Amino acid sequence: MNTRETQQRRTEIYRLHLMGASQDDIASSLHIDKAAVSRHIAAVRASGSWTGRNHRQLYTDIMQESCDAARLSMSKAWKMYEDAESPGDRTMALGRVQAGIKLVLDMRPDLEALWTQEALDFVRSRQDEALAMRERVEQLELERALEKRVLPVSPNSS
Repeated sequence: MNTRETQQRRTEIYRLHLMGASQDDIASSLHIDKAAVSRHIAAVRASGSWTGRNHRQLYTDIMQESCDAARLSMSKAWKMYEDAESPGDRTMALGRVQAGIKLVLDMRPDLEALWTQEALDFVRSRQDEALAMRERVEQLELERALEKRVLPVSPNSS
């Protein structure tokens, strides 16, 4: 298997795991051993680890996972709608679809909040540049002060 195929397999295994399938069921449906299923689930979890990641990466990953889960839920609800035989079942399925849509819409970032974060990031970068420049100016001033304290040596004086 190449890297892309492995990632697709891993994604499918994790999706089945999230849907509540047991590792035995996943292994038998994909014709692999249970240990491989366990390793794939562990790899997905490790790739989503919170250690060594900044808040923006964590937020992005959590939002993506949440959107993916909501989309999966909506997909299953649409399938329920298509398979429903009674109007009551169809209404229930549509309610689930609408709940999924609302969840995705509620998770979308507020444009004002995004603008504020971008402005804050810009100000922080400028502040870092200003602090670095200030340190350099202080260093140059110190060097000039030291130069003034040292008496020039003329070649003729001994």
